[in-house]
Amino acid sequence: MKKRFYSYFLSLKLLFDYKTETFTILFLSVISATAGGLSIGLLIPILEADSRPIFEDTPFKYLDDFIKIYSGNNFNDRVLSVSVLIILLSSIELIMSLLNGSISSKTETKIRKDFTYKSLEKLENIDYSVFRNQTSGKLFTYIIVDPNVVGRIAKKIFITFQPLILLIIYLIVMYAVSPLMTVLSILFFVLIAIISTSRISKNIANSQKVIANDLFKINSEVQETLDNFKNIVSHGILKEQIKRLHLLFEDFFKVNYKLQRDSMFLIPVNNFVNSFGIATLLIAGTFVFRDQDNNWTALLIPFLILLFKLLPAISQVNSLRVYIESNFVYIERIKNFLSLKHLLI
Repeated sequence: MKKRFYSYFLSLKLLFDYKTETFTILFLSVISATAGGLSIGLLIPILEADSRPIFEDTPFKYLDDFIKIYSGNNFNDRVLSVSVLIILLSSIELIMSLLNGSISSKTETKIRKDFTYKSLEKLENIDYSVFRNQTSGKLFTYIIVDPNVVGRIAKKIFITFQPLILLIIYLIVMYAVSPLMTVLSILFFVLIAIISTSRISKNIANSQKVIANDLFKINSEVQETLDNFKNIVSHGILKEQIKRLHLLFEDFFKVNYKLQRDSMFLIPVNNFVNSFGIATLLIAGTFVFRDQDNNWTALLIPFLILLFKLLPAISQVNSLRVYIESNFVYIERIKNFLSLKHLLI
């Protein structure tokens, strides 16, 4: 648990080093998510198939008032005005998402460049006694591998801002439709999803840490083999060195297989949780809505529409959680390298 929160701390600290970009992306994500959430919320009056204010006595009452300005109480006109609003809101969501993606990609590149250049500057100023204890393979990893992974972590966080905000908005709208069903949804689709994938995510994190260390060894051995190839051949130990490389790669591929296998497990487990949760909510609906009328499933339709829009957001947020916990070792490692002792000039 302590390591998990430490991984989040390192990731947040990375984002705060790029405050302007982070808050710009967050601002665009809020606009995009709000537009997307409202466009789905506006479907509810249509799904109810009447003109009664669906958001009455809720924080979203202004949506009904806004629709009535253009359509009055005529249901067909109401459908038309709602459809136009959905198109407008979806267009806003699209534009904000495109801007968000562009800035996120640019910031990812900036982070990669910054960490790469910082690593090169470290080589220029590092104390020789410290440098001597670093293999060429490790230095190669610091300069080439780690900055790229750190950049990907940042971008993964950036593009998950919108689903995270959407998740909150959908839950609010769902609460307006049915508070009890919303609480049940949180239990089934958030808590159960996290619990069911916690073991898998832990295995992925462990495998990723082993892979990071294995890449250190492989890069070092390959680099040293190529640098000293002539001496290795002249001493007749090339066959032994190649065998050594084979063993290193064999260990690497075994762990990589475990990583890929566990990563693939996440999708079917999430699908099962989703199906199980929906079936359970339908059962719960028989108790929640049974006193309203015999066609209680029609009352459940708006809630299920929101729920199906909610599932991808939950999956994406959960995916980010697993990714951060699995890859924070790269942030930790390059920051440790950059904090090595400098040569006093």
